[in-house]
Amino acid sequence: MKVEYKKTTEYKLMKYIKKTSSDIILREELKLLDSDRQVSRALDSLVKKEKLTKIGYGIYAKLNYSALVKRAYLP
Repeated sequence: MKVEYKKTTEYKLMKYIKKTSSDIILREELKLLDSDRQVSRALDSLVKKEKLTKIGYGIYAKLNYSALVKRAYLP
């Protein structure tokens, strides 16, 4: 079964991350988007894609991308 990307938890998380003004994202804020397991998988995927970094238990931070160094960094 093929799922449309706009219906995935990862897409919902990215939309939420872009919408929020804070650089810090708490896992508790994401409870309403989907089940805990799906949120965990989506967060892990975004960490691997260097959109987020894990700071601590349930605490994530947005990463910016530097074209000069071609790496992600904390703002």
